[in-house]
Amino acid sequence: YARRSTSNDKDNIENQLQTCRDKAHELNLIISEEYFDYESATKFEPLHRAGFRKLIYDLKNNKFKTLIVYKRDRLARKVLHFKEIKYLCKQNNVKIIYSSADEAFLSEDNSDKNIFPLIENILISFAELEPENIARRTKDGRDRKRASGNYSISARCPKGYIKEGKGKNAKLVPDTKLSPIIREIFEKLSNTPLTKKSI
Repeated sequence: YARRSTSNDKDNIENQLQTCRDKAHELNLIISEEYFDYESATKFEPLHRAGFRKLIYDLKNNKFKTLIVYKRDRLARKVLHFKEIKYLCKQNNVKIIYSSADEAFLSEDNSDKNIFPLIENILISFAELEPENIARRTKDGRDRKRASGNYSISARCPKGYIKEGKGKNAKLVPDTKLSPIIREIFEKLSNTPLTKKSI
């Protein structure tokens, strides 16, 4: 099973699947099916992902006995979801193997059976917090750049601005046609009891 959550993910689906194929070959396993999803595990519950839904259906119908996944967080980013998946695998005698070099070292085969569940829960807890931490760090970085007047100008300009110049010499200037409209909309919304949540 492979899942890609972002468009610029270096661990793209094909790379993940190839790593899983290599692991299957190393263990002399026959590949019966390959499952994958493009949806984010933080935005979509596991069963809202088509590939994962098919995987669970096949798992419950004894189509395979080993599930190879690139990393733990490809299956789920929430501890609750991960525990549910682990429970389903255990109920159906399906073994989970991780193919990524930095995940393979910790498996039920070479870990203390008493400590392993605790360590695995800690790893998934970190995976659950990761998107939130990335979003916060990104927002903090943007806020610092705005405050310093050194906000980086991407190909897409904010609404109400146009880009003048290129590279380091580029700067944002108000769009004379659009910015008055945006300012008026903003002022009208600011003078109403509407909140971001109610909108």
